[in-house]
Amino acid sequence: MLLPRLHLERRYHWLRSARAIASFSVLVGAAILLVSASQLRARPVDFGSSFAMRTLVEAAIPLAVALASWSITVVTMRRCVRAMHARPVPQQAANFSIRIAGRGEGLVYEDEDGTFIFEIHLSSRPMKLHAYDCRDESFNPRILTDPQRSRIIPRIVLHMDPWHRKVEVLTEAPDRPLRNVDDIMRERFKARTGRSSE
Repeated sequence: MLLPRLHLERRYHWLRSARAIASFSVLVGAAILLVSASQLRARPVDFGSSFAMRTLVEAAIPLAVALASWSITVVTMRRCVRAMHARPVPQQAANFSIRIAGRGEGLVYEDEDGTFIFEIHLSSRPMKLHAYDCRDESFNPRILTDPQRSRIIPRIVLHMDPWHRKVEVLTEAPDRPLRNVDDIMRERFKARTGRSSE
């Protein structure tokens, strides 16, 4: 299964920032090495002596570390780009499909039994899958049978976790129920105006 595109895009943007930092580190390491070489050249020191060699090696270590970090970041970025442009598994071969909906807050699973919609939290660590609350294509409550649960939930976890990122499966509702949009808007209205919107 392929990592969801939303995660790949976030990972790619993070890697771009890491590459910029690594590139800056390479420049700093090169500058340190050049300064050390210039200082040795200005002194009456033989470049073949142990002192000069030790000084150059110590100055070259930050540059080598920065180059290694930059190389690893670039390779990871290329893999990420290939994964983003990879072709998904055809539904005929997989016999089911999984897609992210609702700006990363919903997961739609479809197979021979129909459509199953779950709530997810991609931004949380670990990612949360609300397996206790399932809906159909009309967003009506849908109860999973034991065979459906044992088949669907592992498939979803495998789809969301191809690189071994932890996925927490919630089988019961949280202690504090999730608020709907109307409740949130009423609280904001009361906080802004000091009176209820009822």
